[in-house]
Amino acid sequence: MRFGSRRSLLGIKIEGVAPAIDPDAQAYITAVETADGQSLEAGVISAINDFVVGCKADGIWNAIKASCILAGARTLSGALVPLAGAAPTNFNFVSGDYNRKTGLVGNGSTKYLDSNRDSISDP
Repeated sequence: MRFGSRRSLLGIKIEGVAPAIDPDAQAYITAVETADGQSLEAGVISAINDFVVGCKADGIWNAIKASCILAGARTLSGALVPLAGAAPTNFNFVSGDYNRKTGLVGNGSTKYLDSNRDSISDP
């Protein structure tokens, strides 16, 4: 876990205190960092954590059966790490098709991801 500074409820700066990271967010972050071969920035980590915590607060976390966050990771391999479910199968995307700020760009015909999820898996 990364350490930085935080402010207490009274606004007092506290050094060396790690912000609470949701366990599911942390598992995903660790997997992405492993695939990328380097750490993610604090802002990306915070955004991932906020997304996971928000999905849980909204009651939709358990409904997510297959998902990747196609932004934030440093590499295409990192972007294809699943947040939930199995990793997608990549058909013809190359590293140049991925931009960590704008996402993954296909060509509408030969470049696509297969979620590996049967269309009749859910009611």
